[in-house]
Amino acid sequence: MKRILSIDGGGIRGIIPAKILCEIEQKTGKPIAALFDLIAGTSTGGLIALALTMPSSDKSAPKYKAEDVLKIYTERGKEIFAKGKLQKFTNPYGIFEELYDKQHLEKVLDDYFFNANLSSCVTNTMVTSYDIHSRMPVIFKSWLAEDGSEPDFPLKSISRATSAAPTYFEPIRLKSEPTNGAFALVDGGLFANNPTMCALAEHLRLFGPQEPVMIVSLGTGDLVRRFEYNQAKNWGKLDWINPIISIMFQGASVTVDYQVRQMMQAFGLKDNYYRFQTPLDLGNDDMDDASQENIDALLDEANQILNNDEDKLNALCEKLKPTVVENVL
Repeated sequence: MKRILSIDGGGIRGIIPAKILCEIEQKTGKPIAALFDLIAGTSTGGLIALALTMPSSDKSAPKYKAEDVLKIYTERGKEIFAKGKLQKFTNPYGIFEELYDKQHLEKVLDDYFFNANLSSCVTNTMVTSYDIHSRMPVIFKSWLAEDGSEPDFPLKSISRATSAAPTYFEPIRLKSEPTNGAFALVDGGLFANNPTMCALAEHLRLFGPQEPVMIVSLGTGDLVRRFEYNQAKNWGKLDWINPIISIMFQGASVTVDYQVRQMMQAFGLKDNYYRFQTPLDLGNDDMDDASQENIDALLDEANQILNNDEDKLNALCEKLKPTVVENVL
């Protein structure tokens, strides 16, 4: 049986899946990379996926534990979503350019990923992005980078690409040396904020429906903020910018959850699909609210999942514990 881990996008709300992954590592006694055959992520989920599969210096194990990844958000979230003093006055709402300077995000990515490349991932890893040049989705796959079928990019560049949410961070330009091509990449959440269907499609392509699969899908919180009709009916383009991004990301996640749930049931594997998600009753659903108050609230949201779904999580960890996947380098 193949095992897939999929992690949604959601900016600072990556705290929620990161905290759940800490619990899984604690209960199984194994690093996340050793528990799954394929790890897929979008945006903040892509950053988590790459960090958890980045090799240690001797390439014998992943460099980071889930608790290390959680610290990216709890200790450096404010740095990632920081505005310069001048920017606070010249571009307070992101009307004239992106909200945040890419340098802050890129500094954090440099500190975590160093010069590691996609081909070095210790577990099969796939991360989504979108190329605004070709108007096509781009899915980075570690096994194709490893065998030379596709270009091998630095993990920090892929993390930057998958998390380049429009209006928040500027796109990143990546050059493909073998073909002299170039990508202009933005957040993969534009087409796959929940990358579970992409991962399942890849599984079916590689192994066919005859190979059983178990899927663990981690959300970053269901958005519960209402947009009132009496307000929205008078919105113009400027008013719709931020709401439409959150609606698009949320709608994609919920739709994919429905699709995967139905497909797993059709395969006779409904008990092999684990989706962990929670309404954002405590935390702010903004992707960039890195205030200490919201970080604490998001940790509380994650603890709420761990408490409410304790039996489901324990059952999952028991399934994960017996064997360790064989493709970890």
